[in-house]
Amino acid sequence: MPPENFGAILAVSYLLVELVAVLLAIDAVMKGRTPQGTIAWVAGLIAFAPITIPLYVVFGSRRFAGYVKARRRGVSALNRLANRYAEQLKPYRVALGRRASEPGEDAVYLPVVRGNTVKLLMDGEETFGAIFAAIQGATRSVAVQFYIVRDDGLGRRLKHAMIDAARRGVNVYFLYDGLGSASLGRTYLRDLRQAGVQAQEFRPSRAPRLRVQLNFRNHRKVVIVDGQTAFVGGHNVGDEYLGKNPTFGPWRDTHMSIDGPAARSVQLSFVEDWYCCTRRLPDLCWPDPVSTPDDARVGILATGPADEVEGCLLAFVHLIHAARTRLWIATPYFVPDPAIIAAIQAASLRGVDVALLIPAKGDNRLVDLAARSFLDELLPLRIRVYEHVNGFMHQKVMLSDDTAVVGTANLDNRSMRINFEISAVTDDAAFARAVEAMLAGDFAKARAISPDRFAQRPFHVRLASRLANLASPVL
Repeated sequence: MPPENFGAILAVSYLLVELVAVLLAIDAVMKGRTPQGTIAWVAGLIAFAPITIPLYVVFGSRRFAGYVKARRRGVSALNRLANRYAEQLKPYRVALGRRASEPGEDAVYLPVVRGNTVKLLMDGEETFGAIFAAIQGATRSVAVQFYIVRDDGLGRRLKHAMIDAARRGVNVYFLYDGLGSASLGRTYLRDLRQAGVQAQEFRPSRAPRLRVQLNFRNHRKVVIVDGQTAFVGGHNVGDEYLGKNPTFGPWRDTHMSIDGPAARSVQLSFVEDWYCCTRRLPDLCWPDPVSTPDDARVGILATGPADEVEGCLLAFVHLIHAARTRLWIATPYFVPDPAIIAAIQAASLRGVDVALLIPAKGDNRLVDLAARSFLDELLPLRIRVYEHVNGFMHQKVMLSDDTAVVGTANLDNRSMRINFEISAVTDDAAFARAVEAMLAGDFAKARAISPDRFAQRPFHVRLASRLANLASPVL
């Protein structure tokens, strides 16, 4: 090839790459949810187009187009189900907290309903013991959804529980995240399907373009039995969640069970995810709502990148601002949005007892470093910060006065804006006391971070922490 032709081809290729970069930069400007993240993408696309373009294709989008498209295509089927569900729950609808009504509540919560029994489940043995017992007692339907499912001891126990239920004539549906459960083998899924279990990977769009968008993850972990009992919390399915992985050691996590009308809200979230992947409504049990004697009020916060508003962020900021006496938080990945940091700081300044529990050593070194950079903004306000030192802490729990939150959402940008998450919020007094006792025990076993000693960290440690902070929008 003549040199002049090669040069012309190279020039045209370069111009095409830059054109694609400019178009993607415009996309970032139009769809970016934070100024910092948008500026970073635009600068990277223009200055380092060949490197940044594939990164943007994988990580750049903040709106899950496949999910939105499925919602639109299924509007009639899903709306009919949701409208029937909402009508049945009308007699049970209430507000959370001290106020008679919560403006905008419907924008972030599925209906807040009374008539529930809620129970705190600490760590893996108690959590999965309750889940397996519920599946064993199922008569009509079981819906199972986890981010991570492993084909190990615990994973096989779950498989056998689902197979046993299906063989009893129960309708069983299993939804797993394709990225989180990437190691789940074909044999596991084949055994489920041969027994009659409907197994589906969460991958809402059939468009090949979206198959490489690893940014979106369905991080929900729920089980719903007979439309009446639901489980929500931080546990995935793997032996490490029982403390059997020598790398992690003891595993500290929290789940909760919900019996009553609010279980239907958890099931509706599952149905929407399932429909998005399959374009079919699962045949689940929708019994008439029945109140339990405990009459707990529960709101289900099911959020994700297809939402019109940033519901997860709005709900957590609201709950933090609502605290008047106590704000206790346990989170394994503390890489918060500026709005979360400001809300926590404001709580401390108005005299709220603020305490934060994070792992001393997590499973992601970059996240650990970034988390310490945010402590510089909290410790000077005499906010109590503790490090969980005995193994790994994975629970996602918050106590704002006597309103408790247990779910899947971490205090990081990914949970607030990118992941599909679900949390249960309740102001039940007995449940709040149980969460208070649990977190007080966690604080007592943890190591308090001294503000003075923290300020004296070596320069290279502080520098590494600040550099990791720069990546916080995508962690």
